[in-house]
Amino acid sequence: MTRRYPRTAVRHQMLGRASLFAGDFSTSLEHFSEAEALNPHHADMLCDFADTLMHSSLDKRANSTIELAIELNPLAPDAYWWASAGIKFFVGDYNEALQHLEKVKNREPVLRLTAACAAMAGQDSLANLARTRFLETDPGFKLDDWISVLPVRDASHRRHYRDALRKAGFK
Repeated sequence: MTRRYPRTAVRHQMLGRASLFAGDFSTSLEHFSEAEALNPHHADMLCDFADTLMHSSLDKRANSTIELAIELNPLAPDAYWWASAGIKFFVGDYNEALQHLEKVKNREPVLRLTAACAAMAGQDSLANLARTRFLETDPGFKLDDWISVLPVRDASHRRHYRDALRKAGFK
């Protein structure tokens, strides 16, 4: 018996996220395009879509998508600001990325990104503080091991993030 599932934006959103973390960027983007077609004003889906676009190295589209998600949900949760900061990092707007990271209430998960953005923005003391705080929670962190499993389509984006983290003092 073949199961039939409804064509809902949420279903495509979840399949898109699963595909992203399996490293299947094309399938992930297809699911999110379908989700967007079915529900173009669903802010949570747009946030996930923007994050997927960023991981797929489609920075400009990611930026416009996350801005729409934040416009639709001005009381955005941490995930929106984290995704937006990551996108701003990759478009080279490190100061705006730091401004968005300031809006994240649970700072622990964004310490690596904070360190990378601060290092690139020339804010060495903030980069050192974020790195130190991160390493207190994960003293065995190995940058190259972590970067090797990061789902990012474009190798130059992966190198850019690695280089920023090295500049922040990660090894």
